[in-house]
Amino acid sequence: MRTFEGRDVKLNVQITGRPKPKVEWLKDNKPISKYDRRLKMEEDFIGGYALTIRDTIDHDSGEYACVATNSAGQATCSATVNIESK
Repeated sequence: MRTFEGRDVKLNVQITGRPKPKVEWLKDNKPISKYDRRLKMEEDFIGGYALTIRDTIDHDSGEYACVATNSAGQATCSATVNIESK
């Protein structure tokens, strides 16, 4: 995904599993802090998960991954985000 600085980016995934998986978002293989005000992690009631990066900056460029883990195993979905200067 490619966008310009200052725009929002939203990454969406659909996850199902029993037992319900634990979902974690990573950037460049490091956990994303839920305390970063520009990042919003959401979950809906039908297995949809989203990560929104608000007001992007160059530093937000990188490889983002959503990792779902439960007793049956682990699944990962990833996307590369490129933020360009205006």
